Amino acid sequence: MANTLVPAKGNELGLTTPRAAHSFCDLLHPEGARVLASYGQNWYAGWPCLTCHDVGKGQAYYIGTRTDGDFLADFYGALSRKLGLQRDLDGQWPEGVSVRKRAADGRDFVFLMNFNNAPAVVTWQNPALQVNLLDAAGGPLPGRIELPAYGIAVLSQAISTTERV
Repeated sequence: MANTLVPAKGNELGLTTPRAAHSFCDLLHPEGARVLASYGQNWYAGWPCLTCHDVGKGQAYYIGTRTDGDFLADFYGALSRKLGLQRDLDGQWPEGVSVRKRAADGRDFVFLMNFNNAPAVVTWQNPALQVNLLDAAGGPLPGRIELPAYGIAVLSQAISTTERV
């Protein structure tokens, strides 16, 4: 079964591009939820497939169909912008590399994990992230690191030798 997810004009997330909907199509009754997109084809045409409902101080979104990665990138990107979420690292990295930031004792730690079976390059613009705590040499980093296949790194600010892990 193939269908399309068609964003409602002027929806609060600014979604505009129709995307694939497949595998199943829930028939939604919004009952207080706002309709952000509807099905575009077959007898489902016009039925809601993406809704948003205010709950307490938050919102609950429901996607009533299986979609492709393009829609998910559009949706989560728009939602991130709406919520003012920031990336854990201001930089670039390929698919298959996980970037997670944690903080302790006034210091940021950025964990890079390459889940690919090939090396991956990660670049960033934050000059404070100067060292890979897992590198015994501990030299300063130029805003770029190459992770080996399945490799990891932990980026942080430069620290004194007495603090080194």
